[in-house]
Amino acid sequence: TGSLEVTEGNLVLGASCVWGGTNVCVNGATAVLKVSANANLNKKSTLAITGGGKVDLAAGVSLKVASLVIGDNPVPAGSVVDATSHPDAITGTGCIRVGGGGSVLLLR
Repeated sequence: TGSLEVTEGNLVLGASCVWGGTNVCVNGATAVLKVSANANLNKKSTLAITGGGKVDLAAGVSLKVASLVIGDNPVPAGSVVDATSHPDAITGTGCIRVGGGGSVLLLR
């Protein structure tokens, strides 16, 4: 539990590494969080990418977080972001899925 802050250098979360805390901040021009598996972060996490920090998403990663802030801008729930939509904050070929939690189907 708790918070994780990357302020410089690379923090690599390997395939079997899981951060269980709920706040992750990548802040600083040389700060990089390298994510190699879908479950590296708690899906209830708030991820903030600020101050020129970057998140590097390995191929095939679809990282789920409760909320995402890029710079000073909250990303709306239901969004899918990647290096194409946010090249200033995200590298690699994976994506980040924000909030939403899924769909509800009502049968009558």
